[in-house]
Amino acid sequence: MGRVEYNTFENVEIYEAKNKINLKDILFNISFKDLLINIIAFMVSRVVLFTNLLPLSIAYYASGLHSKANRIWLLLFSCAGIVSVKENVATLKYIFILVLIMISVNYFEGKRYKQTKIGQAIIAMIFTFLVGMLFAIVEGFAGYYLVVAILESIIVFTITYIYSIGISSFTGYLKRTILSTEEIISLILLFGTSIAGLIDFSIAGIYFREVISILVILIFGYTGGPSLGAVIGIIIGTILTLIGVTPAIFIGIFGLCGMVCSLFKDIGRLGSSMGFLLSYIMFDFYFQGEIIDFIFIKPLIVAIALFITLPKSCILYIKRFVSFEPEMGQELYYKRIRDITAQQLKGFSDSFLKLSKTFTNLSKKKKHLNQKDVSLLIDDVASKVCSDCGLCVHCWESNFYNTYQTVFSILSAAERKPQIDLRDIPRDFMDKCIKAEEFIDTTNRMYELYKLNLLWHNRIVESRELVCEQLKGVSSIIGSLATDIYGKIYFKEDLERILRVELDKEKLIISDIAVIQNKSKKYEVTIKHFPCSGRRVCIKKIVPLVSAVLKRKMKLAFSGCNAIGKKDECIIKLVEEERFKILTGMAREMKNSASMSGDSYSFMKLRDEQFLLALSDGMGSGGRASEESCAAIELLEDFMETGFDKDIAIKMINSVLVLKSNEESFSTLDMAIIDLYSGIAEFIKIGAVSSFLKRDDSVEIIGSSSLPVGILNNVDIDTTKKKLKNGDIIVMVTDGVLDSKKEIIEKEIWLSKVINSINNKNPQYIADYILEIAKNNSKDKIQDDMTVLVARIWDKSL
Repeated sequence: MGRVEYNTFENVEIYEAKNKINLKDILFNISFKDLLINIIAFMVSRVVLFTNLLPLSIAYYASGLHSKANRIWLLLFSCAGIVSVKENVATLKYIFILVLIMISVNYFEGKRYKQTKIGQAIIAMIFTFLVGMLFAIVEGFAGYYLVVAILESIIVFTITYIYSIGISSFTGYLKRTILSTEEIISLILLFGTSIAGLIDFSIAGIYFREVISILVILIFGYTGGPSLGAVIGIIIGTILTLIGVTPAIFIGIFGLCGMVCSLFKDIGRLGSSMGFLLSYIMFDFYFQGEIIDFIFIKPLIVAIALFITLPKSCILYIKRFVSFEPEMGQELYYKRIRDITAQQLKGFSDSFLKLSKTFTNLSKKKKHLNQKDVSLLIDDVASKVCSDCGLCVHCWESNFYNTYQTVFSILSAAERKPQIDLRDIPRDFMDKCIKAEEFIDTTNRMYELYKLNLLWHNRIVESRELVCEQLKGVSSIIGSLATDIYGKIYFKEDLERILRVELDKEKLIISDIAVIQNKSKKYEVTIKHFPCSGRRVCIKKIVPLVSAVLKRKMKLAFSGCNAIGKKDECIIKLVEEERFKILTGMAREMKNSASMSGDSYSFMKLRDEQFLLALSDGMGSGGRASEESCAAIELLEDFMETGFDKDIAIKMINSVLVLKSNEESFSTLDMAIIDLYSGIAEFIKIGAVSSFLKRDDSVEIIGSSSLPVGILNNVDIDTTKKKLKNGDIIVMVTDGVLDSKKEIIEKEIWLSKVINSINNKNPQYIADYILEIAKNNSKDKIQDDMTVLVARIWDKSL
């Protein structure tokens, strides 16, 4: 409800100029809103309560006095409605009350008091009671008239306040997108009473008033839910009862029918209509003992027909204002949390990106000494050689320009050759300088120091560039996470409710359940339930039941089982079962003289049901090569398992390997990432030899021309995508396998023929067979480490 204002009038300053409204403005400057208010005033003023009372006319007039220019028209329309009533009512009494209300409101406004909702209601109640008492005195002060005065003044106070809420809602901003429950109820009461005031217009015994009333209940029950449907039904039933159209029992019948109507909305408008019709017949028979009331069935059928044929755009428009379904509650709460979290992560991402730009702008690489460096070098040489020389003043003060040019030419010669000697010194300089040999030695020594400083400066810049790339990577990761959280994760509350009901039917005690649809449109279900004491309820009951409800094959991805405990809860996570499965095999052999293999590999299942095959070949063989390749594979596993994008993970690995050692060291990286839902494989090669894809009786060679990781700051990534089918075989090898066939130039073609000749589909057999052939080619003199990875694709849907 809105804030209740207890002041009858609020003291405000109103300028004199704004209070002057001439007759022309009153008669002709009437807006569409005011015209609508006046028409409703005429209809409401015709509503007769308790056979001879018109309190609604007073309440509506008192609540509609917001516009000073419209007060005369509102009074005329209200009086016309009162006069048009044929029943035996005290017409002059109600017209007199309206006039008194208008005069009092104008008086208070003249005193610079602003009217409020509660103030309007109090004024209307006071004048209704006073005039009612006056009529009671005229009629002999009978007890009946005293009760009527009190009852009528109470009704006027209540309805005036309710009408004020409704009138202010449609006389204000017309483009509102949501209304409060109080505004909706007030508008329905206002609309219902105006319909009740219509002339008893009918066609073939079907009254327009009843048709509209039932249609309103159907619309709001369908769009607003059970609570609003019941409230609107009670309001409409009360209005029809008070004006004498229906008996009092219809207040409850319409309320129940409005609630039942909303319960069938999932079936559509036809379902809601049938629910309303059947519930009306059942309740009418129960309360009144009549099987079918044909007098009321006819307008009910017409209202249902209008409701079903109503344009969908009208239903959607009304639903914008009155829908209070869960999406306005908990789902909106989830969305706000996602938005806040995403905004914070986006801020972190921007901060890391700005930090990376700061590193970029700190300094640039130098290819050679600049003018400033040369000037400093000349100053250093001069201070060490010439400072204690007797000819220093002559050379560096009297003949500064020639001396500087000569030294500059000597340094230019130092840039072209490793060391300068006497042959690089101009003859006139040799004739004048008494420390020529010392000058040459000092220049060579200082120039080497400056070149060394230049080298370290560039190394520092390179390190900053690598740190910059890492910061950009972190920024990209956080930004991607923000994007995923913001728009690619959805909570499915409807499915959560269904699952709760179904699990409860199976006598499973569930404390919490969450159904999420991830960015790949796949369901993830997390359930907390009471421990089953080792009866494996999660496998036997929960997984099949969840699969049946979601209509997707689910599997157990995680189980925090407390089989023995009686107090703790079990937490299980279910994900959609993938379509493809990977069978793997591996074979490897070290170089003859090496103590360990320089090749490293990994088979790993990633998030979002992806599978990773990775192979790395370190430079050379033995411990050093093993250290480099292991570092690459371990970092790759950590990054990919955490959820890093593959490109970012590779750049991070490259920067780490570059920074790791001053010595020349690098590793190849051969990856295949397979989506187990779609069967799409992505082959990523960085300095690695070709891989092979066998399908039926053909073998496809997947090659690359990129450099290994750990050499350059920026790494080139070669990517190839393939759609895999059932029975496809992927073969990945290191260069030791291909180089075993030294006499052949086209080694990839040779190995593809070997793979194609293998009839066995067992991955481990294929890996062992290829390695054995490579060893035979080397005649047991293995010159390089050899590793073979094999993966076979199995489509479980076939």
